[in-house]
Amino acid sequence: MEKPNTVVISIGRNVGKTDTLSLGDWAAFKSHLRATAFRYGTPVFAGQGTGVYEGREEESYTLILTDLRPDVWPTLRADLVDLADVYDQEAIAVTHGTVQFIPNKEEVQT
Repeated sequence: MEKPNTVVISIGRNVGKTDTLSLGDWAAFKSHLRATAFRYGTPVFAGQGTGVYEGREEESYTLILTDLRPDVWPTLRADLVDLADVYDQEAIAVTHGTVQFIPNKEEVQT
């Protein structure tokens, strides 16, 4: 089984840099990203963790959307560019592709 037009979006808080987002701005950035992204696809995951960027650990936040309509990709991309500007981010990481579900041995045999 496959899920075409899946998007993974990841952001970081820029911890350790002179322009680290405050906790309030970090919360607003995550909320703004959710509101923006969820207009374009079906959310299947939203979660926080620790990422590594340029050798530094920082708080990170990731969203996964499926069923993205192909015609909205340019608009979503433009909205992410704007969002990066609003929160003074160097970039927002995005992967756009097809998810493949690899079945277990029992499922393969049926």
